[in-house]
Amino acid sequence: MSRNYRIVRLAGLHTPEADRHILQAVPVFKELSYHDQMEELFKLRYVYSDSFSRAMRQLGHDAYDIVWDFDLVQRQWAQEHDVDCQSENWQSTALLEQIKALRPDVVYFQGTELAIPGRVSKTRNSLNWLSVLSGEVPSIKLIAMYSGFPSRSDRLNGVDLLFSGPPDVCKHYKQQGFQPILCYHAFDEEVLKDLSDVAISKEEEVTTRQLTFVGSARAPESRYWILRQLLAGGNLQAWVDEPDVFHHQGDRSRILESLADGGRVWCHKVTTDKLGREGQGLFGKIIQKHSIRRQVDRFLKAKTLAELFPGQCHDAVLGLDYYQTIQNSLITFNRHTDYVSDSVGNMRMFEATGVGACLLTDAGSNLGDLFLEDYEVATYCSIDEAIEKSKFLIENEDKRKELAMKGQARTLRDHTTRNRCDLIDEVIQSAI
Repeated sequence: MSRNYRIVRLAGLHTPEADRHILQAVPVFKELSYHDQMEELFKLRYVYSDSFSRAMRQLGHDAYDIVWDFDLVQRQWAQEHDVDCQSENWQSTALLEQIKALRPDVVYFQGTELAIPGRVSKTRNSLNWLSVLSGEVPSIKLIAMYSGFPSRSDRLNGVDLLFSGPPDVCKHYKQQGFQPILCYHAFDEEVLKDLSDVAISKEEEVTTRQLTFVGSARAPESRYWILRQLLAGGNLQAWVDEPDVFHHQGDRSRILESLADGGRVWCHKVTTDKLGREGQGLFGKIIQKHSIRRQVDRFLKAKTLAELFPGQCHDAVLGLDYYQTIQNSLITFNRHTDYVSDSVGNMRMFEATGVGACLLTDAGSNLGDLFLEDYEVATYCSIDEAIEKSKFLIENEDKRKELAMKGQARTLRDHTTRNRCDLIDEVIQSAI
């Protein structure tokens, strides 16, 4: 027997550019109430938007979204509820008071970032939000979390239900003693209506590009090197997010740590994908000579993609601009992070197919669980194959359109937010 419950999702925007973008899109944003600010924010379709709470409400539940890392809206809520915004820990105080006021039965963490120990209080480094909520909010019966990226186990202390994907990330958590439920990312169908409305309102000619990439370069992972090769070929246009890890020795320790954790995976991906002499040289020598520190020093002297290809690289895009850029592509390119090893299922797979683009993506052992290879999406196993298939699809309009149409149909049938919430709800119902 199904039961209704009240659920609050804690999600983040995860971009320092959000303030600037939102204030450009909605100049009066700061003058609005918290409720109206959230409505305007969700209309822009940044990252997760309110797709989760909408789907949960369709299932009969009382559902809310809190965007915990966006200070503009959090400060507005705090001011409306007499929370002192001058105190050092005002963000944590406001968030806790928000959750208390909503009195949820279930709290759902969208990602592990908020649960990093020490994020609650700068003076209590071992404290995490899951333990705080368990002790401070008596209405909570269950704490759930989604993790699409392998994180440290101390972020999960106190979680009752762990949803995770793709399979390699689930495997990571199983090795740490957790019991994750496989649950992939999804596509928000409302985006299609929003894109149609935007196109009608703009009434301008759409610029269609042959091959695009929209997202993070993830240097120094293999995605960075494969994008370099594609950009060098001349067809690719990239709207790329490149945090400046280049030229900054302060990032040396972070990259060293990353290489220590995932270097062997990166090396395998780079060498098997035939990324060229420069890419192979960097990672190959890590294996052959174990000279990680020296190779990191070399990498830090490298250039960003925007520096190397200024005419083909553009500023990162967010929200509806992100989706519109993908939709206006003949083909859009995808490459997973090296941390998921042999499995696939990142957000871009569902976003790209959802808006009707022809997706060219790296193959993985679980691809058949999501899409039919070279029937609903185009796949590649090496850089040479990626280049060859992109040229073939550019020249063969019928095949390209067929892939795009079938890929979109599959996503709208099997990979929507409502699909995922059906699964999440079923698990919560059995546990609450």
